Amino acid sequence: ERNYKDAISVTLDGLRSLGCNLPKSGFVVALKTAAGIFRTMKATKRHSSSGRMTVIRDPTTLAIMQLLDRLYYYSYMSSNTVLFLLSLTQMIELTNKNGVC
Repeated sequence: ERNYKDAISVTLDGLRSLGCNLPKSGFVVALKTAAGIFRTMKATKRHSSSGRMTVIRDPTTLAIMQLLDRLYYYSYMSSNTVLFLLSLTQMIELTNKNGVC
């Protein structure tokens, strides 16, 4: 489990360096996750009726998505449910905003 916590920390630092600032503290993560779930539900309803999505071509956005995917895995493996949900909602929001990978 220690390795996953280290991996989470390194991944969060990598995301920050790319301009994707996710919180580290528990309370802020929980608040951001709750807000993200509501935004995601609202945006998904909008996109489900609009048809096709574009493909992401921006290398920075692709790198962020790859790191969010790693964060999703690490948080799942370390049983960090709140960070797991936050990484998932961030990936969905990026997809709704920028397209698919």
